[in-house]
Amino acid sequence: MSGNIICGNIFEEMLGKIADTMVMALWTFFLLFVLIICLIVIRVRRDNERNRPPQDIEILYPDGYRKVGADTEAAAPQGDAAEDAQPATEPKVNFWKKHYKLIIIVSAVALVALTAGLILRQALRTDKLVDINRAKVGNRVMFGGGVSMHEWIVLDKKDGKLLLLKKNVLIAQAYNNEMTDTTWSECSLRKWLNNDYIAQSFSDEEKKMILDTPVVNADNTRGESSTPGGDDTVDKVFLLSIDEAEQYFKDDKSRAATQSWWLRSPGNHEYTAAFVRYDGSVRVNGTAVSEGRIYIRPAMWIDPKAK
Repeated sequence: MSGNIICGNIFEEMLGKIADTMVMALWTFFLLFVLIICLIVIRVRRDNERNRPPQDIEILYPDGYRKVGADTEAAAPQGDAAEDAQPATEPKVNFWKKHYKLIIIVSAVALVALTAGLILRQALRTDKLVDINRAKVGNRVMFGGGVSMHEWIVLDKKDGKLLLLKKNVLIAQAYNNEMTDTTWSECSLRKWLNNDYIAQSFSDEEKKMILDTPVVNADNTRGESSTPGGDDTVDKVFLLSIDEAEQYFKDDKSRAATQSWWLRSPGNHEYTAAFVRYDGSVRVNGTAVSEGRIYIRPAMWIDPKAK
C-alpha cells in the first residue's frame, strides 16, 4: 500500500480533522465558560457592594435578622412590636450557594468532554511515535543510530515491511567526492551509505532487518533535456528519487526539513543531482554533485520481524 506521509488514508484524515475540530470547540467552550463565570462573580460582588447600606449593623430577633443603621438605637421592640418585627431588607441569597451544583456539573462535563477529545485526537494521529512492530504509514519509529536512536517516518508499508525515511537530516556531505559526471550507481555517497553508515549506525540485529532493495534510477526528464539516471541498483540504504519525494508527501510543507537534502535522481546535467530545498520545494534542475552543503536523509526498507 503506497502511503501519503501526512494524509495516511482518507478515512483517517477525515477523523483527524473531526477530532481537531472537536478539541478546538471544547477548548473554546471551556474558556468561554470560565470567562462567563468570572464575569458573573465580578457582577455579583459589585451588586452586593452597591446594595449594601453603609455602616449597617445586624440585630438578631426571634423571627430573623433586622438591619439597623449605625446611628439608630439598637433596642429590641417591646410587646406587640416585637411580634411584628420584620427584617428591614430581605437577606440576599449567595449566588454560589444557589447555583453551585449546576456550576460543578457543567465544569465536570466540560472537562470530561475536553479530555475525551484530546484522547481521541491522540489515538487518531498517524504521526505519533509508536513501536516499530505496530507501525503504519505516517507513524514515527525509533530504529538504529548507535548510542542515540534515530527517529524515522514510515512512508510505506507492504506485507509487513516498512519503508523508512529519516525524520531529521543526518549530515552534510557531497553527492560525489569529485566534480565529474556521475549517477547514483557510481557516486561516493551511495558507497558511504551502504558501507560506513550501516556499519556505524546499526546493531547486528538491526542489520538483519534492513532489506536489499531493488532501486530504479530513472532518467530526469523534467529539465531542459533528459539526463540519464544510470544503472538500476540493489541497495540497503538509498535516497528518494524525484518521483518518490513527490509521491510520499502531499506538499512542500510536509516535505520540508531543517536543511536541504539530496535526492538520488540526476539534475539537468550529468554533473548535477536533484535535491529538496529546506522549504520543501523539489529542485529538479539540481546542483553540482560536489556541493558539500546539502544534507543526507537516508531511506530504507526493513522487515521488523527478520531475525
